[in-house]
Amino acid sequence: MRERLRLTIRAHDTIRQAYGAEPKLLIFEQLPQDVLGEFDRKTGDVVIDPDLLFEDDPLEVLKPLAHENRHDVQNRIIEEHRQQRESLDPDAEVRIWDEAKTNYTTKKPKRYHYNALEVDAREAETELERGFMRRDNEHLSGAQAAGPRPRFTARGRSPHRRDLRPCGRERDL
Repeated sequence: MRERLRLTIRAHDTIRQAYGAEPKLLIFEQLPQDVLGEFDRKTGDVVIDPDLLFEDDPLEVLKPLAHENRHDVQNRIIEEHRQQRESLDPDAEVRIWDEAKTNYTTKKPKRYHYNALEVDAREAETELERGFMRRDNEHLSGAQAAGPRPRFTARGRSPHRRDLRPCGRERDL
């Protein structure tokens, strides 16, 4: 468990670095059942449910990390453009994010799901997942060329997947 925690914190730091974000502590906090992570706009804190550390698939914790840290990127870009608005017209995507931030709600599932900030954050999750799948496929191709390997399990995938659960909510709207 200690190793999973260490790797999760390292992944958080790596994701933040890739997004050009300053280092920030990752907070583990028990969250409501349908919430995997949160981003706090005021503090910039990313909070992840510690139950994710017990998942067999590392993507179950990596996707919320990418998702919530993407909200940090969105928040920083919106604030930077607000400060520069006098001299610079923000591009269309930032205007859409800014409007989405104003209309953000977690109380109406459909509005939450289709909010531009959430759509963009889910795209960040998907890109991370695609990168892992591409890496796994390349690894698998090399392993198949080396010959068969013994199977370690007959059961296949974990039965407790959380794919359809919302990934996060923002605090202090």
